[in-house]
Amino acid sequence: MSGLIYDVQYALVATNTAIVPFGGARLHGVLVTVATATNIITIRNGLTATGDIVVSIPASSAVNTFVDMKGIRMNTGIFADFTGTGTIVVMYSTG
Repeated sequence: MSGLIYDVQYALVATNTAIVPFGGARLHGVLVTVATATNIITIRNGLTATGDIVVSIPASSAVNTFVDMKGIRMNTGIFADFTGTGTIVVMYSTG
């Protein structure tokens, strides 16, 4: 994907959230801003917690843990599924 330019947007998330509720998007990365203390956080290709898991942020992930998703295509949407605590920033682009 070298040479491609995306208009990257950011979403600060601390609860179950449909980040891109309509249509597809590209997931560029996930940054932990408040440590994930108790359980994993999953990022799903979908609009609800039933979407396919694309990445899991492990329990006890430290602040500034970054997962580079390299613009992976999320055909349905992006859903952050929290089973514990923590806060993340999801970096994505639409279109």
